[in-house]
Amino acid sequence: MTIHELEKLTHVKAETIRSYRKQGLLHPQINPKNGYYDYSPSQIQELLFIRKLRGIGLSLNTIAYTFTHNDLSGIIEKDKNELARLDEQIEQMKQQRRTLAMAIPMLESFQNNSQGPSIEEFSQGRIDGYDFASWEDPVLTSWMERIELFTQTLWISGDSFTSRQMPAQIPVKVGFGTFTPIFEEYKLPVPVHAVHCPAGRYVTGEVVLHDLEYIDREQLEPMCDLIRKNSIRRVSDTTGFLFRIEQNGNIQKFTFRIRARVEE
Repeated sequence: MTIHELEKLTHVKAETIRSYRKQGLLHPQINPKNGYYDYSPSQIQELLFIRKLRGIGLSLNTIAYTFTHNDLSGIIEKDKNELARLDEQIEQMKQQRRTLAMAIPMLESFQNNSQGPSIEEFSQGRIDGYDFASWEDPVLTSWMERIELFTQTLWISGDSFTSRQMPAQIPVKVGFGTFTPIFEEYKLPVPVHAVHCPAGRYVTGEVVLHDLEYIDREQLEPMCDLIRKNSIRRVSDTTGFLFRIEQNGNIQKFTFRIRARVEE
């Protein structure tokens, strides 16, 4: 059997077959009549066995080792370690998928919110943390170990939306937070003075900050107008999370999506 006949039969490319032969994994005889390699049924079995081992992830070096050694304990231990690594990677990908599944609806609402403030229903609650004693705070340290699950957050007093004499610049706080199911799933610690944002009805809007200590009053006025228009009398403290940073020369812009839970 020629190499091209073997290629057609096994669906392994001729270049790959030649590579296996050069590495000593296939052992065809040379046909004395024409000087070409003659692949017999034995090489078909060799090639299919190699293809199977490659299909389960074994390297060519490992396959060559199995062909020449009876004691495979070292290979087995190595494969067990690789399997454990793959299981861990799969679990990490599952975690990333769950986080993305929760984040995508929020991102879609960002896009819809670009037309101005709106009133929306949120099915996922959040927990945010502010006023940590230091970067060494045990709760914050545990959060930093899973920072991919968290977002930078913004806090604004709910009084800012109902006060008749809103100052020109309103103090804000910056912290971290994530969805409530994340805390439950990963058994994450919750700070004593955490800000809880349960699922429910919220006034939402988009704000841009240059200074992470204050927000200009006019940025909140569209949301205030919507609150007054809908006769909303009670507004919770407002939280938001960072979803864009823009750099223009020495000027930075931090765009937050903020939301305040409301009751009519």
